[in-house]
Amino acid sequence: MKDLLARLARWLNGLSPTRAYTLSLFCAVAFALADLCSAPGLSFSLCYVLVIGFAGWTSGALAATLLALIPAAVMAWEDWHVFGNDAPTTMTWNILSRVALYILVSWVCAALARANRRHRAAAQERTAAWKAEAAQHQATTAQLRETVERFEQVINNITEVFWLTNPEKTEMIYISPGYERIWGRSCEALRANPISWLDALHPDDRAEITRRSKTEQTTSAYDVEYRIIRPDATERWIRDRAFPVRNAAGEIYRVAGIAEDMTERVRLERQILEVTDREQARIGQDIHDGLCQELVGIAFDASQLQNALEARGVPDAARAKRMATELDGAITKARQVARGLFPIRMEGEGVISALEELLNSVHERWNFECNLELSGEVQIPPGGVATHLYRIAHEAVNNAVKHSSGKKTRHPPRWHRRHCHIGHRGRW
Repeated sequence: MKDLLARLARWLNGLSPTRAYTLSLFCAVAFALADLCSAPGLSFSLCYVLVIGFAGWTSGALAATLLALIPAAVMAWEDWHVFGNDAPTTMTWNILSRVALYILVSWVCAALARANRRHRAAAQERTAAWKAEAAQHQATTAQLRETVERFEQVINNITEVFWLTNPEKTEMIYISPGYERIWGRSCEALRANPISWLDALHPDDRAEITRRSKTEQTTSAYDVEYRIIRPDATERWIRDRAFPVRNAAGEIYRVAGIAEDMTERVRLERQILEVTDREQARIGQDIHDGLCQELVGIAFDASQLQNALEARGVPDAARAKRMATELDGAITKARQVARGLFPIRMEGEGVISALEELLNSVHERWNFECNLELSGEVQIPPGGVATHLYRIAHEAVNNAVKHSSGKKTRHPPRWHRRHCHIGHRGRW
């Protein structure tokens, strides 16, 4: 029964106004004919009300009012047959009250229909707006999901470590998987303790990096290099940078950073420096053992030639003497160049002896007074560190001689043990 009524309601709602009014007119005529043919005591008032209400609902108040004339005429005819001319007042009252009832029903149903249509239109608009909003939300969600997937693909495949924290360093908002590859420690442990990455710092770097991470990461000045010790006891060089992130009010509410493993680059730089040192040493040794020896031989021949020409009283003896003098100067310069490229005394006696020889040669060549002052025991690490220190001192002395107008220089400045110690950012 419920299905039948639901189908009937859908069918009636699907009728056009013309077909609905035609159906209402047909039903009104049918009820009128049935009313005329039935017994006098049988009333069709409820049927008329339903037909007029349906007409008012589907076709409007005016069409329903015109339709109401049919049952009004039928009921007036029945009253005239019942009362005749004996009760005109009663007949008039019955006719007017029925017509008023039908008109009221038609206008009320028409008003309800208009309200229902407005409500349905508003509901359709809201439904359409909700559907559009839901579609936009789905599109935004899909776009956000795609963006997150791309971000994760990039972050998971780059070798650098991307990190994001709050300014107080009490929360690790994000850490990329590169942290596990470089530090050799889990991201979960870092999220649980956001400052646990400091435990991996090299002991020589820990104090300074801890201080700078607390003071410089919110000022865009944090760009540091340090060493870490992995759990497998291997050492790696790290370059770490940080940038403050501000909200709409201009307040720093996050700190973003990126750390990269530069161990391979440091190794290559060291290899390049070692190759450069070896090549310079080879050139210096070739000059010292080859060119200088040949110049010494030529100078010896020039000296013998000078003596022979002087013994014979030849005027060209003076020219031979100048040649010998110039050759001695060339030998001295060649030896100085060889010592700059390959300080021979440093290889045998150490950097201090090489520096003393450097200062003596500067004094002899430029007539500058150079002093070397030492404070305490100087310890130079093995390898190429001594060579680099010697070259730094050599360059500084040359700059002082060339660009100063003084007659006395002191190089290097007072040497303390800490000056000879190679810091954690030094690469020799």
